[in-house]
Amino acid sequence: MFGKKGFTLIELLLVIVVISLILGMGIPLVNKNINKTFFYNFTNKVYFLFEYAKSRAILRNEITKVIIDPESELIQISQSQDQSIEFRKVKIPSDIEIQADSLEILFYPNGTIMEFEISITNKDRLFCILSSQGFDGKIINSLNE
Repeated sequence: MFGKKGFTLIELLLVIVVISLILGMGIPLVNKNINKTFFYNFTNKVYFLFEYAKSRAILRNEITKVIIDPESELIQISQSQDQSIEFRKVKIPSDIEIQADSLEILFYPNGTIMEFEISITNKDRLFCILSSQGFDGKIINSLNE
């Protein structure tokens, strides 16, 4: 008599079902973490655009303006007369909503910033508040979940 070798079809199907269930439970967590990473990446891009605008205002000794344009889905540094300057901008993703007390933020050559508060939210209810008190030139990035 020959001994039993290998697995039966039922055993193989059972293993496939168990692996599918485990993967099925993990996909929502992975998707949530991906969305969270994209959100944090966007808020950091906006924060560093503001820091760049502040540095540009100080180095060029001129007022630099950042414009939040919901219609074109852009946050960008406004253009000046010097066309050789490469301007920076950040595209607003479709799943992100921005509320701002002002759509134009001014950065002054002495390092101060016009007071502002910008609320950034996404569909997963993650939110971030970027703000400045103006006089000290600090940009505050408050990420919350």
